[in-house]
Amino acid sequence: MSIKRVEAKEASELVEKGWTLIDVRSELEFEEGHPKGAINIPWMHKTPGGMKKNEDFEKVIKRHVKTDQQIVLTCRSGNRSMKAAKAMSEWGYTSLIDLRGGFSGEKDLSGQVTCKGWSAWDLPVDKGLGQKTYQELKSES
Repeated sequence: MSIKRVEAKEASELVEKGWTLIDVRSELEFEEGHPKGAINIPWMHKTPGGMKKNEDFEKVIKRHVKTDQQIVLTCRSGNRSMKAAKAMSEWGYTSLIDLRGGFSGEKDLSGQVTCKGWSAWDLPVDKGLGQKTYQELKSES
């Protein structure tokens, strides 16, 4: 299945229509700022040795997200969220959209922004761990 990618303004409109927004950045990144209403289920965790794949991602997703649920995935720039979307597609999820540019924006090799992210637009942003933390979601799995 090909994953559709949309930019921040269109993603915001989808969320307003009831789509669920899942931010797959690490808990620390999410806490520093995220799209308002997003749920944090990290694709990777920050560790002292660098980023490490979240071995519980599939289990937590399957526990809290229905396969036919309308989902927008985001991360920092669109890389991790696209990987998560592809994996979810393989697990049978049928309504997935990737937020191109993520929260901070997509950049080319020279560091120039090629697609503005959520935070660059006047879209609602929250800080903190959200209404339900990833650790709470994980413990409910």
